[in-house]
Amino acid sequence: MSGDIRLPYGDQLETILDLESNVELEDLLALTLMDPLRDFFSRPKKGIRGEMVALGFSLARGHGKHPLHESYCAKLAEVLELLHAGSLVVDDIQDGSLVRRGARSMHELYGVPVALNAGNWLYFWPLRKIDELDLTAEVRLRLYQECHATLLRAHFGQAIDVGAPVTSMEQERIPFVCMATLQLKTGALMSLAMKLGAILGGATTEELRAIDRFGHQFGVALQMFDDIGNLVSNKNPDKRFEDLKNARPGFVWSVAAEMMTKEEFSLFCSLVPRLPETERDVVGLLNEVRVIERARAKANIYLEVALKKLDSPPLSPDEATIARLRTLQQELTTAYE
Repeated sequence: MSGDIRLPYGDQLETILDLESNVELEDLLALTLMDPLRDFFSRPKKGIRGEMVALGFSLARGHGKHPLHESYCAKLAEVLELLHAGSLVVDDIQDGSLVRRGARSMHELYGVPVALNAGNWLYFWPLRKIDELDLTAEVRLRLYQECHATLLRAHFGQAIDVGAPVTSMEQERIPFVCMATLQLKTGALMSLAMKLGAILGGATTEELRAIDRFGHQFGVALQMFDDIGNLVSNKNPDKRFEDLKNARPGFVWSVAAEMMTKEEFSLFCSLVPRLPETERDVVGLLNEVRVIERARAKANIYLEVALKKLDSPPLSPDEATIARLRTLQQELTTAYE
């Protein structure tokens, strides 16, 4: 299992269970929860959200720096990775995804009931990990509040994502709905990563507001490139076209709705449900209208504008922070090609 994810065991598990002994339950909990999660966390992951915690701390310039700030940022990064993992497990169930992180999805391996419980458990366990940090009551409360608010926002976004297919909407409405969904889901989680680090670093109200705005924008950009990659990349063929076929309000749908005529969009909507059989026609139409070209351009501009706004008051990131963000920008724009 990845060294930065530690699941509870022994005395720690006993404390959570609030039982005198957990011996009679250890093998059952291993079978139904811990082992499936160890399998999931052993798989390769990008870890971008975890890294954004440290960048959030850097952007706050470490005001009131805690002497253990590096290990504390690592702990909060773990909180983010656990929350994100929970969302992936549940999302895979809702999307009927067969593959995640290079292997069969958890619900495919262990069944929907076990996977659903594990995914939900990952929404709660990370909040307990905040208690492991020696923080003031005020800082700890702010961290809890940010996590809680983000989970609420993400579930609003997920409600639209899984329950409102874009093919049921007026074409003119689709771009707004798609962008709002990106902000509520990926944008909110990336913002949370940076805000946790910024709160630990003692960010002012003005700094936290600016970091929140950038975190949302960076997260939206991440999802833009991911959505493009889901369509054009052959790195993960099992998930290719998944977003289109499920009619989820994603970035490619947004750009298609903006650029296509009503006749073209109607044709597009009729072809998508029959993917991959209609791949040639779908890709041909997207290329003819230059949807992918326009989507890449929009995503690059969106990210570049966000980075430029970051380097202005009330924030004043140092050269190392800017350099790391530029590196992440390069990684982001090429990861899904």
